[in-house]
Amino acid sequence: MKDTVKEIGIMAVVFLIGLQFFQPTRVFGVSMLPNFKENDYLIISTEAYKNHEPKRGDVIVFRSKKKSKSGKRQLWIKRVIGLPGDTVVVRDGKVYVNGKVQDQSYTKDGTTNGDVSITVGKGEYFCMGDNRLKSLDSRSSDVGCIQGADIKGKVIFRLSPLSKMGRIS
Repeated sequence: MKDTVKEIGIMAVVFLIGLQFFQPTRVFGVSMLPNFKENDYLIISTEAYKNHEPKRGDVIVFRSKKKSKSGKRQLWIKRVIGLPGDTVVVRDGKVYVNGKVQDQSYTKDGTTNGDVSITVGKGEYFCMGDNRLKSLDSRSSDVGCIQGADIKGKVIFRLSPLSKMGRIS
């Protein structure tokens, strides 16, 4: 009995320490289809950006400007498209970063709606959902660029559905 209590105590301590570096989250909505579906359970690394900045293509979780009914800022999941200093242009269904057309094969429809031209500010990131036709993201003035300080972490692992469990690259 004493050994069991000791093992449970050790597991609890390890779990609590783990929560300092990793955080579970769940996907709400359809903005990240086809890569992340509603109710997918994900693990984010809350330490991922302590020593380096987000990279183009990273999937991040951040505090949005939109508030929940309780008054807390909602957590959203999006993909980093533009880095500080980048010029992002969305025109004729294509996305350009610094004049170079971006691959959209991973997106739901292979096209991006909107007409945007923006230079990303210092400490900011231009982010979009993978379901470009159904995503509220940095293309909208209601969202705008994401402040680095609002980023909670990088998505690193999918827990469920079990058929897709694994590391997110």
